[in-house]
Amino acid sequence: MQVGCGAGNTLYPLLEVNPELRVYACDFAPAAVQLVKEHPAYASGRASAFVADLTRDDLCASVPAASVDFVTMVFVLSAVSPEHMPIAVANIARTMRVGGQLFFRDYAEGDLTQERRQSRKGRHIALPAYESFAEAKKVPITKPVRSGEQMQNT
Repeated sequence: MQVGCGAGNTLYPLLEVNPELRVYACDFAPAAVQLVKEHPAYASGRASAFVADLTRDDLCASVPAASVDFVTMVFVLSAVSPEHMPIAVANIARTMRVGGQLFFRDYAEGDLTQERRQSRKGRHIALPAYESFAEAKKVPITKPVRSGEQMQNT
């Protein structure tokens, strides 16, 4: 499953190299999900894209519970407010099989991408939060999170 699928730049290369793969993809933005659905490879029936707010929508309404082997999330958690991160992660976890893997990349305190964006005039809110070019509030992850722990921005 690709969470925060955008235009599908992760899911379509994966489908291309693995003909047995079936992928679920979700994004908060309806326009992003529409781009995924307009891709020629979407017609294969091996991808299922849907709009979802990780903090409000039950992903298991679109993805069978405990069915996902791996999840990718690229720059997703930083777009979720710290108080809602545990809700989002638990929502994703319900879709995953026992032993499933979560692969994520996000901003971190001291991250070069974060520093570059903060150095641009008009983009700085207040540490540790900053804005992306899409005007979404970003909060860098500053503490590792282990299974069962609540995510906190410290």
